[in-house]
Amino acid sequence: MLCPTSSGSSIRVSWCSEQISTILIGVSGVLGTRKGGFSWKLVNSKWLKENSWWLIPAFLLLGFGTVLTVQNGDGFFFSKPSVSSTTTETYSTTSKANQPEKIVEREIVSTEPGRTLWDFLGLIGVPILIVLLGNLIRHQQQRQAELTAAAQQVIADSQARADILESYFGQLSSLLIDKNLLAIATKVDSGKANPEQQDLLDAARNVIRAITLSTLRRLQDSDEHQGSIIRCLVESEIIGKVKLSLREIALSGADLKEINLSSADLKYANLSGAKCNRAKLDNANLGNANLRGAVLAYASMSSAYLRFADLRDADLICTDLRFSILGSANLSSADLRSARLGFANLSSANLRNADLGDADLRNADLLIAKLNNTNLRNADLRYARLQLAKISGANLSGANLSGADLSEAALRSTNLSGANLSGANLSGADFSGSDLSNADFRQADLSSGCVYQSNSYVCNYARSVVGARFSNVQYFTEDYKKNLEKRGAIFEDMPVVCL
Repeated sequence: MLCPTSSGSSIRVSWCSEQISTILIGVSGVLGTRKGGFSWKLVNSKWLKENSWWLIPAFLLLGFGTVLTVQNGDGFFFSKPSVSSTTTETYSTTSKANQPEKIVEREIVSTEPGRTLWDFLGLIGVPILIVLLGNLIRHQQQRQAELTAAAQQVIADSQARADILESYFGQLSSLLIDKNLLAIATKVDSGKANPEQQDLLDAARNVIRAITLSTLRRLQDSDEHQGSIIRCLVESEIIGKVKLSLREIALSGADLKEINLSSADLKYANLSGAKCNRAKLDNANLGNANLRGAVLAYASMSSAYLRFADLRDADLICTDLRFSILGSANLSSADLRSARLGFANLSSANLRNADLGDADLRNADLLIAKLNNTNLRNADLRYARLQLAKISGANLSGANLSGADLSEAALRSTNLSGANLSGANLSGADFSGSDLSNADFRQADLSSGCVYQSNSYVCNYARSVVGARFSNVQYFTEDYKKNLEKRGAIFEDMPVVCL
């Protein structure tokens, strides 16, 4: 681009500045078309490294041109002044005969254009262009080579996994068919097997377990292939009839959707992040198992043994856990919405910050359970055992706690608005700071309980206190006591501490 010549240098500089600004705005616009928009923060070391093949020559050229421009005052966007030279020619002419010659002098002015930066670029432009094109081609070839190598690696890995699976299935088939293991296992179960057959079954079981664990370790990066191995064991009845133990098995992240592992021995197994949607794990032994972050939504786990299991952040939406043993299990931050936990043993379990909204916990054992900041909104806790449970900060609004045992439970700052506490045992429970508005206390036992709430009495807001029993209750005024008696409350084992 050449700047128009002008007699005023300031006009030329101003015009060139405008052109430079236009170019910079255009470059910014091009960069702004990158995915996600342009931000100087995005120009990180990785981006610079990937684009160094054209950035370095471009900046060198720009810097060199700038130096020439500053030094000469011209040349980058406009030409240098032309160089002029003057020559004088003398010659004689004769106009007419017999007249003297006339000497004529004529000046000839020749102008030679000065050399500009564009002339210089004309000399080096072709080599620079060749270098840039070479770098571009080299960059594209390198990129293509990397993509090809990555694709070949994926194919090689896939083939290697296929070979591992083929070898495993071959060994498994040999044991099942050649040794007739299933028939022997049936005889052992019926008590008709001889000692030799019993020893053969035990040995085969140990071999299958060894090759299974080894194969799973080799396929630890393939969730799908790990799931294929377990499905093969299930479908071939090796787990069911041969009673193969899966203790301490590593299945982290494995795809086990809808698999049937009922009664399987998975104690100490690592199933963290495993996808077990709608799986059948009834009566399974999952004691001390690592199920952190596992997806168990809609799974059937009734009567499963999960004592000391790690179920932090697990997805247990609508999971059937009736009659399961979850004593001392860690269920903090687990999603148990609409889960069925009727008659489950959750004594000493950690349910802090868990979501149990709309869950069915009828007759569940929650003795000394940790339920701090747990969501139990609209949960069904009828006849649940919550003695000494830590429920402070929990949301029990709309929950059904009729007939539940909450004796000595810590319910400080708990939301029990609209909860049904009819017939509940609340003796010794601490309700300080709790919201009991519209709660139902009919026939509830509040003996020796602290029902003091931030200078106002919680039962003033209760929907019903008919038949509620108060004895040795602290912080009552005489007027408050009379008011409760009028509403059907029963005061016994006096004296009541009246303010």
